Amino acid sequence: MLTAIVCQQAEGREKSYKLADANSLYLYVTPSGGKFWRMDYRFNGKRKTYGVGRYPEISLKRAREKAFAARQMIEDGVDPGAEKASRKRQEKAAYESSFEKVAREWHSKRSGDWSTRRSVRILRLLERDIFPDIGNEVIGEITAPQLIRALRKFEERDALDALADARGYLGNIFRYAIAIGKAERDVAADIRDAFKKHRPKHLAFLPKDQLPEFFEKLDNTSRKWRGKYGLLLILLTLTRTSELRKAMWHEIDFANRVWSIPAERMKMRRDHLVPLSSQCIDLLEEMRKDYSDGEYLFPSESGKHPYMSENTMTKAMWDMGYKGKATVHGFRTTGSTALHESGLFRSLVIERQLSHVDKNSVRASYNRAEYLDERRDMMQWWADRLTGFGLPI
Repeated sequence: MLTAIVCQQAEGREKSYKLADANSLYLYVTPSGGKFWRMDYRFNGKRKTYGVGRYPEISLKRAREKAFAARQMIEDGVDPGAEKASRKRQEKAAYESSFEKVAREWHSKRSGDWSTRRSVRILRLLERDIFPDIGNEVIGEITAPQLIRALRKFEERDALDALADARGYLGNIFRYAIAIGKAERDVAADIRDAFKKHRPKHLAFLPKDQLPEFFEKLDNTSRKWRGKYGLLLILLTLTRTSELRKAMWHEIDFANRVWSIPAERMKMRRDHLVPLSSQCIDLLEEMRKDYSDGEYLFPSESGKHPYMSENTMTKAMWDMGYKGKATVHGFRTTGSTALHESGLFRSLVIERQLSHVDKNSVRASYNRAEYLDERRDMMQWWADRLTGFGLPI
C-alpha cells in the first residue's frame, strides 16, 4: 500500500517504473519525474490499462476512489476505458459546437475586415460579458431566455450602447453558425424587443451659422499648427480624424488635386479618393513649405507615434471654449447638413464623400472614384461657402 509521503518523494529514474498500491492501482513514474495513476484490468478476456489521472492533481485518496468506481463499472459489464474515451469524444464534439468555439471562429474570420482596435474590443466584450454565461452551451441549443439573461447585465448598468453592440455580434455569430451547419436559426433575432430601446448619441456639432465666430477664434488661437490646420482640413475634406492624422505626403496628388486614402485607414476598409478644393491645395502648399521633408502631413511632437495625437485637435477645440459644445468629428455633420440643406447635390454623392458605403445589395459594388467629378464640384462649393464664413486661409 502506498502512502502520501511515498507518492510525494518518488523521483524519476533512468527508466520508468511503477509504485504499486492495492487492487491493481499503481503510480507510474517517468524518467522526467512525471507521475500518473493507472489501473490494470481485464475486460472480455483482454488485458487493458485505465488512466486514472495525474499526480498530484489526483491525490492518493482520490485515485483510490476513481479506481474503485472503475472496478464497479467492470462488474456491471462496462469497460471504463471505452467509457472514458467515449466521454472525451462527446466533450470534444460539444466543444466544437459550443457558442465560444463558434464565436471565436467567426471573430477570426471577420477580424481582417476590422481595425486592430475594433477586433480587440469585440473579443474583449465576448470574453468578459458573454462567454461566462453561454460560452459552454451548444450553440444550436441556446434559447432566447438564456440570451436575455446573458445580456441583462448591460441593461442593469445602463450600458445601452454596449448592449446594442452585443446584440449585433450575437446575431452575426448565430448567422455564421447557421451557415456552417451548427445552428438552424438566429435566436438573437427573437430578443430584439426584450430590452430598453437604444437611443444613439449624436456628437455635438456647430451649425453653419456659428462658423464665422469659430473661424475668428481659430484665427486668433495660439495653438500650434497641428491642431489649427488639422481642424481646417477636417472642415474642408469632411474626413474622419483617424484618416487625417495619419495622412502621408505621398497620398496627396497636387497635380490632379486629389487625396488617396488607403483601405487600411478607412472605417469601411475600402480605398477612398478625396477631391481637394483650391482652398485645400493652398493650405497644403503652405504646410509643405516647412514640413514636406517627413512622411506625414502631421508629424508627432511626442514621439509616441509618428503622426499627430488624436487629442491634439480636441485640445485645440477645448482651448477655444468648445468643450461640451462641439466635437471635431461633428464637423462632418456640419458639412453634411449644409450640403443636404442646399438642395444642390444628390444625397448619394454626399454620402460617398463621407465614405458611407451603401450596403444595398443592388449597389454592392464599389468604385473608389465613384461620383468624383460631382464630389469635386460639391467640395469646391463647400470650400467657397467656408471662405464666405471667414475661413482663415
